[in-house]
Amino acid sequence: MIGRLGNWFNNEVYGRVTTLPWGLEVHDLRTGSTLPGLYHPAFAYEALWNLAVAALVWRLDARFRFRRGRAFALYVMGYTAGRFWIELLRADAANTILGIRVNVFTAATVFLLAALYFATTADRPGVAPGGGAVTLDEAQSRKPPPPLTLHT
Repeated sequence: MIGRLGNWFNNEVYGRVTTLPWGLEVHDLRTGSTLPGLYHPAFAYEALWNLAVAALVWRLDARFRFRRGRAFALYVMGYTAGRFWIELLRADAANTILGIRVNVFTAATVFLLAALYFATTADRPGVAPGGGAVTLDEAQSRKPPPPLTLHT
């Protein structure tokens, strides 16, 4: 998040030309002149996206109580989904494959790996959280812990 704010001061990580009212003036730091037009503030989009993904994962984890790093995998999926579309907005020079930024391929690959991890570590009926098998009677007899109460 803080690194993305630094991009604003350094005139880095901006997107293509835009006519949107929140477009960003970009300065050529070598000459001190302003580039013509307004540009997408891709760094700001990414910072806001990351905050939104973190809040969503926090809420989902509170509700579903993910285990075994699944909340982190969910965050990685959200982060890379945002990174995918934000990379497509950027206008700065980058390495490409078939005319597409390498970071787009990286984001897609990491998203798929995180999704695979998330899917394969899901709790399944008949499997204990540690991986051992349980009988149907054992699974049905288990009760969730009582809710926490505050005593004053």
